[in-house]
Amino acid sequence: MFGFGIIGCGMISSVHAGAIASIDGAELRGVTDIDIPRASEFALRYKTSVKETVEEMLCDDSIDALCICVPSGRHAALAIMCANAGKHVVIEKPMALTEKSAEKVIAACKENGVVGTVISQMRYSEDILRVKEAIDGGIFGRIISVHLEMYYYRTQDYYNGSGWRGTWAMDGGGALMNQGIHGVDALSFIMGGVETVTGTVKTLVRDIEVEDTAAAVLTFKNDAIGTINASVVTYPGYPRQIKINGERGSVILTEKNVTYCDVPEFGDIKPVQSIHSGSSDPSNTPVEGHALQLKDFINAVTTGGKTRSDVRDGCDTIKIIEGIYKSSRDGIRITL
Repeated sequence: MFGFGIIGCGMISSVHAGAIASIDGAELRGVTDIDIPRASEFALRYKTSVKETVEEMLCDDSIDALCICVPSGRHAALAIMCANAGKHVVIEKPMALTEKSAEKVIAACKENGVVGTVISQMRYSEDILRVKEAIDGGIFGRIISVHLEMYYYRTQDYYNGSGWRGTWAMDGGGALMNQGIHGVDALSFIMGGVETVTGTVKTLVRDIEVEDTAAAVLTFKNDAIGTINASVVTYPGYPRQIKINGERGSVILTEKNVTYCDVPEFGDIKPVQSIHSGSSDPSNTPVEGHALQLKDFINAVTTGGKTRSDVRDGCDTIKIIEGIYKSSRDGIRITL
């Protein structure tokens, strides 16, 4: 039985707990939070124990890995703390707020011989993998242009109800670093990496420190050109889309599902009954993607292998977003 612990009992922790519960051979063996009553209620709901401190979690030999589900600004420090204690780590996005701190997490995992994975559940989607394989196999011919559209909606109350959301110190960014990071990661994963970015970010509507609207132009390592458009103030919020155009045809991903393709060799498109999207409700996150990633993580720990979304992958995505921020700030094109 593989033992998990969860640090932080906020909204996303329920997805982790549900994913763990769905995996044969995995068990939730403890939770902790700075709000002990909240941790107690969470532990009761998921039939596990409460630890009063992170240190108590780290001393529990029955816990093999810890899921870090605290505010973003604490991810890196806690991941390093867990790695130094010999615990494997599952880090919610983003793994850190800067490339520099992400590199420290990578170093801690390597030095202590532990596996680190960054939650990027879109990498485990069947349709996303099909699209990536089709691109790599040349089914679409040479890829010409790619467009990522992320039009979310978050109210001012969403930010006012938290002491950390919308701040540079604890959120690290807005429409890109918080809401948009999964889309940016999926785009880079599908296309095989980003080479340069040129971007503009602005705070147009919400009373927050970070951006509520962003746009960027990218070049990829395969020479294709792409764009990113992201916002958290587009009412009522729309499912994320990735549109990929090749010389032999195009494909559209809506969230994690292929909803259009005009290349016969790609194969059948499965009808989508419903699109799960956090565009207007961040709590609308199904557990299936997390469960697939945690299974991959357990396999990497037990076999000594590598996950499909390890800490190096998480760092690469942060570099893309940091590059867009720097480009906007300095008015220059950034080579990654």
